[in-house]
Parts: sequence; C-alpha cells; structure tokens
Amino acid sequence: MKQFIAITAVTLALSSGVANANQTADGVNEADPHRNTRAGIVIGNAVAGALLAGPIGYAAGAFAGIWLSDRVVDGFELEGVETALAAEQASAAQLHRRLAAADTENNELQQFAAESLQFQVLFHTGNSQLDGDSEQRIERLAEFMERQPQLHVRLSGHADPRGGDVFNDTLSAERITSVFALLESRGVSAGRITTAAYGESQSLAAEGDLDTYAFERRVDIQLLNGEENAALASAR
Repeated sequence: MKQFIAITAVTLALSSGVANANQTADGVNEADPHRNTRAGIVIGNAVAGALLAGPIGYAAGAFAGIWLSDRVVDGFELEGVETALAAEQASAAQLHRRLAAADTENNELQQFAAESLQFQVLFHTGNSQLDGDSEQRIERLAEFMERQPQLHVRLSGHADPRGGDVFNDTLSAERITSVFALLESRGVSAGRITTAAYGESQSLAAEGDLDTYAFERRVDIQLLNGEENAALASAR
C-alpha cells in the first residue's frame, strides 16, 4: 500500500514536472506539438519501472522514458522532414518536366524562325494549286501557329516573267489564296494572315532562264510576332 501511495505521489509530481517543462518562464505553453507524446512515454516507463522495482524502479523508468521520448519525437520530426523532402522532390520533378516542354517548344519556334527566312511553296507554270508536299508543310505551320497564338503569318505571292502583268498579278494572288485557304481551314484565323501579291515585279531571272523561273513561281511565308505584324501593317 505504501508503495502504491509513493508511486502515485511521484507520478503526480512527475506529471507536473513534465507539464512545467513545456511552459516558458511566463507560464505560457510553448509550441511543442509532441509534448503530450513525451509526457505519456515518460510516465508510462516510470509506472512500469515502479511496478517491477518500487520507487527506485520508478525513477529509473522515468529517466529511461525521458530518453525514449526524445528518440520517438526525433523520429516524428524526421518523418516530417522526409515528407517535406518528398514534396520538394515532386515539385522539382514537375518543374523539370515543364522546363523540358518549354525547351521543346522553344526549339520548334527557333526552327520555324530559321525556316521562315527561306520558307516558301513552289508552283507549276501557270498553276496555283498546292502539291502534296506543300500542303503538308502548310498544315504543319497551321498546327504550330495553333500552339503559338502570338504569331502571325505574311504571304507574298510571285510569278515568273512570262505572260502579261495582269495575268501574273492575278496568278500570284491566286497562289496566295491557295495557301491562305489551307491555313484558315486548319484553324488559323484570317486576322493573323496578311498578304501581298507582287506578280512578276520582283523577278530577278534573266530572260529565258527556265531554271530560275521555277523558283519565282512561289509564295513566300514569313512568321511574325504581334509587334512585327503591326509595324509591317502600319508601314504599308
């Protein structure tokens, strides 16, 4: 009976001590989310020690409980760090995927920007119909412009010097219409397309140079951003 009373008294004292350890000098509890866990482990070990070896066992159990509670709480804190680390790793992986996608998109833009200086579709003599290869290139351009809504396209139509001025002006305009219509049918709005038909006025071919003529029956395609397109429109 005396042993039980002693155990009870020390338990109450130890509980009070553990509670006081979680308070500041002003008597206000500090932010320790594990204080109840610590107290439970300390008291539990102390009581177990007392049951086995009386007051001396109680004291030994209490000290063992303090050590064990620190280890358990450290484990909780480590688990929190690991959780935070896993979240940071997931965030970093997501950022890496976004950067990779942006890099791919940027490479495509650079490729099209480089091609735009020479990007053109050619036509047969006296013809304004697109061939299969030209259609595929225009369709690829339309797909790219769908992903890059800030881009505009300028179409410049040309003809070789054979035939009269009126015929060649009309022919170069019809060639533009073929490209324009395909772009529009693939989702590029008319407001993003500007055109200019030059007929034979920009021909550099020597008279009778059939090989050079082949490259003058064309529509030049130039990609522009919004600011460049506005500047070009205001300059016309």
